[in-house]
Amino acid sequence: MKVVIYPGSFDPITNGHLEIAKEALKTFDKVIILVADNPNKKARFTTEVRYQMAKEAVEGLEGIEVYYTHGLTVDFAKKIGTPYLLRGIRDGADMTYERQYAELTHQIDKSIKFIYIKAPEKYVTLSSTKIDEMARANKDISKLVPKSVVNEYKKR
Repeated sequence: MKVVIYPGSFDPITNGHLEIAKEALKTFDKVIILVADNPNKKARFTTEVRYQMAKEAVEGLEGIEVYYTHGLTVDFAKKIGTPYLLRGIRDGADMTYERQYAELTHQIDKSIKFIYIKAPEKYVTLSSTKIDEMARANKDISKLVPKSVVNEYKKR
């Protein structure tokens, strides 16, 4: 079985993330969305809440599973036995960041292989930060994020 890990903070998960995961299923048998801590970011939601939102978002989507980690993605990849990491690209800035991420990852484990998928055009400008700003301003985010995210923002 060919498995790819899609790591990210997913703070929160968006429909753009889900579209990239679905696109990866055209090449891979299983996509694992890995909700990870990023010490460089101040998370809006706890890891557990981000995990739960993502898990609810993929209900009914065969071939996509959700896990979380407080450790390194490369360690998780070794644990489950896959060298493939999936990354979504929206623009040139993302590509620059992803190149740096890949170079750092290869310092730890040269066997890791990166798979890049361009974000669908309608989600190119979408970011978790913009979602958060809209939600805090009581704007409708329901076309941009899964229902689990909308519900979590309503709780706040």
